[in-house]
Amino acid sequence: MMLGAQRGRPAPGASLERRGASQSTAPCPQPASGSAHPHCGAARPAPAGEPPRKEGTEREKTADRPPRGLYNQLPAAGGIPAGRNPPCWGLREGTKPPSLHEGLDGALQPLGPVTMATAPLRHVPGLPRAAQPGSVAMAAAGGLCGLVAALESYRGRDRAVRALCYGCQLAGGALGGRQSPAAGLSRSLLAVSAQLSHCRTVLRLFDDLAMLSYSHGYGLGPKDEDAVVRGLSVLCNVADQLYYPCEHVAWAADAGIVPTSSSKWWEASTRLWGLSLLLGILRSLRILCRLRKKLRQQKCTSSSQDRKKMKAQVKSEVLSIVSNMADLANAIHWLPPGFLWAGQFPPWLVGLLGTISSLIGIYQASRESNSGAV
Repeated sequence: MMLGAQRGRPAPGASLERRGASQSTAPCPQPASGSAHPHCGAARPAPAGEPPRKEGTEREKTADRPPRGLYNQLPAAGGIPAGRNPPCWGLREGTKPPSLHEGLDGALQPLGPVTMATAPLRHVPGLPRAAQPGSVAMAAAGGLCGLVAALESYRGRDRAVRALCYGCQLAGGALGGRQSPAAGLSRSLLAVSAQLSHCRTVLRLFDDLAMLSYSHGYGLGPKDEDAVVRGLSVLCNVADQLYYPCEHVAWAADAGIVPTSSSKWWEASTRLWGLSLLLGILRSLRILCRLRKKLRQQKCTSSSQDRKKMKAQVKSEVLSIVSNMADLANAIHWLPPGFLWAGQFPPWLVGLLGTISSLIGIYQASRESNSGAV
């Protein structure tokens, strides 16, 4: 049943950066003429009159290449100049891979900067593989996150407890039809269902202000809304507002806090709940008739987006009618015997109707959250 409103210390790297900056500004020792600087790797120009240095051998030419098998090794001295990426070594285009006896010296050349977008990711043996987008693991992780987010809110937790409560009653009642009602698993499940129901009753002690805020915000309804829908909505809010104090008094009487009989207060709260459900059904029927009429009138003039939105609203109202009818059947069952089918439902049927209503409520809440996120 959903009654009420839906509701100083520097960073570790700082000292290292300052330390690196101070080292980089220190004067570098001057190397011998024509030789490479021992720190930055820059070549010192030869003094005037000194003959130019001749080309080295093939081994000297390739001395700056990485050792065999280290394709992404950085140069030993000086590092990479600012604004440049390290070279990626590979096979020349059009060169066949060398054999085991040939080596790689003649087949390696820089292929250009390495980019994160094109660098292949290889699985390391012994480590779990990362979940790929669209995989079952990603879907399960998304579902788990959604469940955790729902359970962190009061309304989401109440829906989950309600579904579990009626589910235990359904299972316990079904098992009780084949065994003794007071034995085994059936008895345990029915006891869990009763405790969860009592838990929801205690939590509803704090719903009065939320319901009052919702009723005050709705008032007499928006002026552009249908008058019949507005009237039914106001009456439904009044019934919901009166439901809570009656249930609180009944709970207090059962707990021995108030010296009064709880049966009449439970009956009053159940009647108010049934009245609220009946008004909700009539309201949804009225909205459904108006939507179907509007769909027929605007069949050729309305856009596809508008028609899609109205059809989604029709589906929502149909589900609300089914949910409220299931709850209304249970509400009548809990009235004193003698009125319609009061007191005649077996436990499994009560659990089945409550489970249907609970699952519809969870489905509608998930659709609303998804549409709100979009």
